[in-house]
Amino acid sequence: MNHLSLASTLLAVVVLVSGCATSDSGTGAPSAQQRRVARLGILSQLPPYYGPKKLVAVMDFQNKSNYKGKLELGTGMADSLTDAIVRSERFIVVERQQIRDVLKEQDFAKTGRTVEASAPKIGRVLNTQAMIFGSVVDFSETQQQNQGFGYQGISLSFAHAEAKVTIAIRLVDSATGQVLDSEQVQGKAEKNAVGIAYTEKDFNFGTSAFAKTPLGQATQEAIDKAVVFICRRMEKVVWEGRVIETKGGDIYINAGEEKGIAAGDCFVVFHEDEGMIDPSTGLQLGAPRKEIGAVEVTELQPKFSIAKVIRGTGFARKDAVRFVPAAQVKGAAPVTTQTVPPPPDTPRVTKARELLSRNDRGGALREVDNALKENPNDAAAAVLKVQLESARKNFRAAAAAGAHLASLRPDDPAALLLAARAQSDAGDFGGAVAALNGLLTKDPNHVEALVLRSQALAETGDGKGSYRDMRRAINLGYQPSTAGGK
Repeated sequence: MNHLSLASTLLAVVVLVSGCATSDSGTGAPSAQQRRVARLGILSQLPPYYGPKKLVAVMDFQNKSNYKGKLELGTGMADSLTDAIVRSERFIVVERQQIRDVLKEQDFAKTGRTVEASAPKIGRVLNTQAMIFGSVVDFSETQQQNQGFGYQGISLSFAHAEAKVTIAIRLVDSATGQVLDSEQVQGKAEKNAVGIAYTEKDFNFGTSAFAKTPLGQATQEAIDKAVVFICRRMEKVVWEGRVIETKGGDIYINAGEEKGIAAGDCFVVFHEDEGMIDPSTGLQLGAPRKEIGAVEVTELQPKFSIAKVIRGTGFARKDAVRFVPAAQVKGAAPVTTQTVPPPPDTPRVTKARELLSRNDRGGALREVDNALKENPNDAAAAVLKVQLESARKNFRAAAAAGAHLASLRPDDPAALLLAARAQSDAGDFGGAVAALNGLLTKDPNHVEALVLRSQALAETGDGKGSYRDMRRAINLGYQPSTAGGK
């Protein structure tokens, strides 16, 4: 056997052992949910979040495992967790350098206090709602290297690697220092490959090389599980901000667009007394508070917002504000939905409905098609055409009929909604948005239209517009699976 043929044989073995890539033969653009899964991975199992973003701080992890290598587990795990928390789209995370600066100022080495015991003081400085502490319990990888073979300078070896990463997470209330909850999560990964051989100098946290290793994959799985736990537990923590100042009837709040605040958001305002401290333990117990009113956001800036008073008096700097859907606040704008009488049935439409009552859908569709041939402006026939084609799952025909219906009934909310649904079902999300734009121009408080446009905008990739519409629908009383009111 010559060198070339042997080399070809060895390369073939490499492909067979390592596996080969497969291509997706499917056509069409991925849906919003498919894009979300691709972007978030395991985090996509969480429902979309539409509430204000809570501010949290991720502290350096403690290494309680037997790992003694060169990787910096404390900062590496904290950075990885920070990145994953940001990807969840629920939180603002304090910059790591800002945390280090605050810890340096506290000078824990001299005072002998621990960082976790000082959570309330640090939390007040960082203005966080929660602090996240973590420990690495296990960070291990085992390899089994089988004897390979070589010829004329070409060598192969076969190996199996298994990795396990276990981390413990503690959520600490920044106001009181009390542990809200804790969880231990684990990630596992294994790999069969040709010649698994690397050293720690070849990779580090956050690098593509590390991510491809079993240890990197196990780490990511553990981190993602930790974020799912954090997100679910933090849903029980009420979002709160603070009044910065009051000026000429305007209330300035220390949260703006960057924290997900939207125009029309409402907040209940509380005045707090001095914090209470347990004389036996020295622990913060919280502060007595009294509701003094409610405000509505009218103007946004990146880091703050300006609100007008809905009810109440005596607002002052440092008062606490709590997000509440506007529909729950006394004095919030009422929801008004316009109605337009449906188009009258023509004789052919009446006959089509009779055929439908006898379950003759085919005959009903022929009557409707004939009605539209005789009179393309027959709106009642256009409505029934959309419904019949949708029932047949002939979505393209339904979408075309929907577009025609929208042109015939531009002032009819029911017709525009029907058209938009048909266009969305057919994948024509731009057409659906156009139909709903007309409806919402005339009726900005139409909740169903806002929800449907939010979904269509998400499919077009307009995440900001989708968030805006869903948030407005929530403020008008809509209740998705996760509204963010907590």
